[in-house]
Amino acid sequence: MIPSSETKKNYCLPDQFTSPCTTNSVAITEYLDKTCKGNTNCEINIQEISKHITSTDAKCLGNEGTIFIQIPCTFTAEDLNTRQVEGLAIACLGVFICLFFVVYLDYLKSIFKNLYIEWDVKTITAGDYSVELDISEKMWHNFLNEVYKPELAATKMVQFRNYLQSKLEDNFSRLPDLGFEDEPVDRIKISMMTFAFDNAQLINMLKQRGLAIKFEKYDKMRELNKKIDALVSANPQKFNRPVTAFLTFENEEGLNRCQNYKDTVQNEEFADIRTLLGQELDFEDASEPTDIIWENRHFTRWDRIKRTIIVCCCVFVLLSISFSFIFICSQGANRPLLKYPATNCQEIKDTYGDAF
Repeated sequence: MIPSSETKKNYCLPDQFTSPCTTNSVAITEYLDKTCKGNTNCEINIQEISKHITSTDAKCLGNEGTIFIQIPCTFTAEDLNTRQVEGLAIACLGVFICLFFVVYLDYLKSIFKNLYIEWDVKTITAGDYSVELDISEKMWHNFLNEVYKPELAATKMVQFRNYLQSKLEDNFSRLPDLGFEDEPVDRIKISMMTFAFDNAQLINMLKQRGLAIKFEKYDKMRELNKKIDALVSANPQKFNRPVTAFLTFENEEGLNRCQNYKDTVQNEEFADIRTLLGQELDFEDASEPTDIIWENRHFTRWDRIKRTIIVCCCVFVLLSISFSFIFICSQGANRPLLKYPATNCQEIKDTYGDAF
């Protein structure tokens, strides 16, 4: 019994605050054993409890008095083992689901990869015979200073294309035959050469101008025209310098010689063709023509890595917020359960003695 005069209501054993309210604990324990022991739930009759309160103090019997009864919920060894087995089964099932999900994703990835390979084998596109070569600023300036002839009628780009194509065909033709054709190829030929330019900013402004024309915002269009003219005037060399060349070969022999070019020219016999116009020649497989988005070619590998890191950080923050929310809700749900935790009162009594 806790008297109404006390503000503290949480106790484990009777102490000086509850001593004015005396009870017949033996009789109450017998009643509780008879009513609740061995049952999964029980109903306690407060009138039966009141019969065993020996105190006559108004503080104990008044409406503000509190009766605190602590009844532990116990499990038999058999029930405990059953619950442990069930918990283990649930945990194993969760691990199995996670592993199955990972394996299934890998399975789908492999399936779609095989389907892509099958599609690539059955279809022939320009990308199957194409490679790309990055053109450095040094290479372009060396061409202008050493090869370009202003007196000719041809433009810079036409002269550069003709020179680059001729030199590369000569280089590829010098390499040993790899046997991809029925008969040896006398000269490797490039059927098409296309250049890409660093003009993403210009293309974006042209797209904005197109939208302005579409929605009849002619004042906006004239403003963009001025910006485009200023941009082109301020950077004439930037938009006229090619940054990448896409080479498409006539046969597989030329493609494979190009793909093995860097390894083949390590031989001293081909030391003189390792570079062209001061740049080391390094070819990479070109993407499909439909995948080439010219205005996105200004994104470097490091730019894409930074964006990937930003996305991962955002996902991590969202998961952290979700975890924190779930944790706070769990704490709130467990707070009532922790208010009266299961306590071994006999151990406390043995430890502290008659202080209780």
